[in-house]
Amino acid sequence: AVDVVADDGSRTEVGAIGDAVAHHVAAGDIHEAADLVARCWNEWFNAGRLGSVAAWLDLLPDPLVRADPRLCVARAWLLLDLGRLDEVDRWITAGDAVGAGDLPAQRDLAVLRATHRFKIGDLGSTRMAARRVLELDDGAVSFAATVAYLQLGITAFWCGDVTAVTRPLAEAVRMARRSGNVLAETYAIGYLALAAAE
Repeated sequence: AVDVVADDGSRTEVGAIGDAVAHHVAAGDIHEAADLVARCWNEWFNAGRLGSVAAWLDLLPDPLVRADPRLCVARAWLLLDLGRLDEVDRWITAGDAVGAGDLPAQRDLAVLRATHRFKIGDLGSTRMAARRVLELDDGAVSFAATVAYLQLGITAFWCGDVTAVTRPLAEAVRMARRSGNVLAETYAIGYLALAAAE
C-alpha cells in the first residue's frame, strides 16, 4: 500500500497509485487524478519507474496536462530521460505559459531548461538557465540549486574557463552531500578533477 498525503495533511492509503489514478479517471474525476499524478510522479520517476509515470500521464487528457505546470515538468523530464530531446521544449513552453506566477514551478522549469539546453549542447543557454534557477531559489539546499551550480561549473569547464570551475562545483559538492545526491556529487568531483588536471 502507498500513503498519499493531501494538501490538508490527511493521508489516504491506496493499493497502487496507478490504480488510484485509473479509478479517478474512470469515475470522471479527472482533476483529482491529475493532482494525484502531480503529487506523486517525482518520487516514482527518481526511483526509475518512468514507465509508470508515463502511463499515469497518458491516462490524463492532453489539455489538462498542459494546464498544470507540475505535469508539464513531469512530461518534459520523461522525454528528456527517454532521449526525445526535440520534444522537450514544447512542454517547457507549455509549463511557462501556465506557471508564470508559480515560483516553485518557474524554478523547476528553469532547472529543466538548463538540463535540456546542456543535453543539446547549448552551453550559453545552459548557463543563463542555471543562473535563473539560482535567482528563483530561496538559498536553501535543494535539488534545483545543486543542479544549477553543477551546470555552471561544467559549462565553465567546457567553455575553457577553468578558473571559473572551482567555486560552483565546490558548492555543488557541498549541497549534494547535504542532500544525499550522490550522482551530482560524483559529477562535480569528476569535473573538479578534470579542471585540476588542466
